[in-house]
Amino acid sequence: MTKWLRHLYVAPDHRRDGLARELVDGLVTDAERSFSRIRLRTATPIADAFSFAIEWQRVNEPFATHAIEFDDDVLNS
Repeated sequence: MTKWLRHLYVAPDHRRDGLARELVDGLVTDAERSFSRIRLRTATPIADAFSFAIEWQRVNEPFATHAIEFDDDVLNS
């Protein structure tokens, strides 16, 4: 099953402090227990660079620019 990560925004005053990475890491850790994949769509070059920097893979899909796949063994444990 695939889930979307939508609408993550960090106010400019709080960027570059690791907050977005911490939020995404927590969401991914939680989602990994129930889903095989998460995808997202970035709308800006900064969001694209951030998603790539945190090791999401770029994808060429109609409604997604990045995705992360989980090991199926996690879902079966």
